[in-house]
Amino acid sequence: MCEITPFGIYCKPCCCSDLIDVTGIAVILPVIFYEPLFITFKGQTPGHRLNGLLVRDKQGINKLNIIRSTLRFIAKLALGLPSFFFVFTTKNHQALHDLITRAIVINDSKVSLPHYEQLSARAPLGSNESLASPPKRIFMIVLYSAISLILLFLATNLLLTPNCISLDQCTPSDQIILDATGFFWLLLPGLIMITGWRGKLPFCKN
Repeated sequence: MCEITPFGIYCKPCCCSDLIDVTGIAVILPVIFYEPLFITFKGQTPGHRLNGLLVRDKQGINKLNIIRSTLRFIAKLALGLPSFFFVFTTKNHQALHDLITRAIVINDSKVSLPHYEQLSARAPLGSNESLASPPKRIFMIVLYSAISLILLFLATNLLLTPNCISLDQCTPSDQIILDATGFFWLLLPGLIMITGWRGKLPFCKN
């Protein structure tokens, strides 16, 4: 940035942190809008195209607008891997970020997929299995996940030695507990999502 002084025009050197900020923004913005823009205008990213997939609205006809595409991408980032557990439970194999934005991933009719990669819609549940509404099930899944992870955190702290907790000096048995905790930390939300969405948890049925 330059300014006029009594001794002439003085230009301040560019601050390294400013340059890093600008470079960071230049790198992050294309990453953020890469998927939403492709989904909006092409209906698929290059990765989707290679795998013969299209992203459409719930009816499987129209492409998503830029707002829904961006919300879908943000939801996918925020929810992470657990979002994809819903693919194994929902009728049309939708991930949670697809359910939230009322989107669906379908096979491109122009691409012939092997039979083992083709997923047909699941049969609806019987009339005797009246499920709660999707928002209620999602709320209960989030609630059960939060409670289970809090209990897991408390149990871990009770089992670990004080030195491991305060000084990060863990014994081999502490390390085994930490490894097991990490495993269950990933496993529990997935199990809760699958069972909750299928109405196997309390209050997930009407």
